[in-house]
Amino acid sequence: MQTHLIFDAASNTVVATIAGRVDSQQFRTFALQEIALLKEKKTNKLIIDIAGLSVMSLPDQHWLQQEWNSKAMQEGLRHLAFVVPKDVFGKVAMNKANQDEKLAAQISIGYFDRVEKAQEWIKRC
Repeated sequence: MQTHLIFDAASNTVVATIAGRVDSQQFRTFALQEIALLKEKKTNKLIIDIAGLSVMSLPDQHWLQQEWNSKAMQEGLRHLAFVVPKDVFGKVAMNKANQDEKLAAQISIGYFDRVEKAQEWIKRC
């Protein structure tokens, strides 16, 4: 699994990239680092580029729904842009992980095929 996490000051956005096959412990650690950077930078915007993601386990999908979503909302996340996976299994995992009605009610979520489109959208938020 390859990961990359930055803060884009121009758009006041945390930008995370996850690619490859997901190792559960590494994935969860990285996901919590996303939340920590949101808090540190006092922003409510996050772009997650998972276009290169392959398979995510069911336990990790459940963890996102049950743990990560609420922690991210508690830290102020309000705008979330996904650059969607090209791999069909990655798309299925992403869709399942984002089927949280509470999340959808409190956060604006956009889905994009390119990082540039996600950045354009999040700048308008």
